[in-house]
Amino acid sequence: MHPDNDPTSVFTGNPALKPTITHNFKLAYNWQDYLFSILYSRDTDPIVGVQGVPGPTKGLVYLMPENADWQNNLTAQATIPVKAAAWWEMNYNFIGGWHQYRISYFPELLVERYFSYSFNFNESFKLPRNYAIELSGYYNSSSYSGNSRNYGSAVCNLGFKKELENNKGSFQLSIADIFRGGSYRGHDGALIADAFDSDVYINYHGESYFRPIIKLSYSRSFGSNNKKDSHKNNGTKAEQERL
Repeated sequence: MHPDNDPTSVFTGNPALKPTITHNFKLAYNWQDYLFSILYSRDTDPIVGVQGVPGPTKGLVYLMPENADWQNNLTAQATIPVKAAAWWEMNYNFIGGWHQYRISYFPELLVERYFSYSFNFNESFKLPRNYAIELSGYYNSSSYSGNSRNYGSAVCNLGFKKELENNKGSFQLSIADIFRGGSYRGHDGALIADAFDSDVYINYHGESYFRPIIKLSYSRSFGSNNKKDSHKNNGTKAEQERL
């Protein structure tokens, strides 16, 4: 077992790395602000992130990018805006699908198939007296990369806004990751035994896990858009007169 970064490991580049060649076939349908699509792709020599592999110095773990043999993806995507009322607007995005890849740089051949998806949303509420509330967030399902598994994660954010009268700007208060769900969890060595018999669990907590991230900001636009529009219209009119 070895950690990703310790005195027995070294980060390095890979001069033998090959470029990835991708073949895509996509069907998409747009209607107003709605979007639906299906994509099939075939990657030859896809590049996998930092991998622990043997190197010229015995006992050292070389951490560098590697080429897998190939990867197939069949993914679907949807963007769905919803206006429930004049004061309530929603927007939802989904992407997910089936993936398969093969890797031959491990001591044994690795062929993995899995399904993964991600979902994000945004909810906007307009309240009386120029107040507004916004709720947003995302969820990423578990997925695989090389010999590692990345576990799912979810984040939810909350924001408040107050527009001042007479174009005097606005105040915004935001709270990030209100349920403290944005941590990263992974398992290196989840699928097969590599050259080092790795079996490492990774648990990373960001700042929002220990305390909420709260931001208060003020913004105001200076100048007049009417003057810019008027100048643009006058220029267009002069051009038309010359023609």
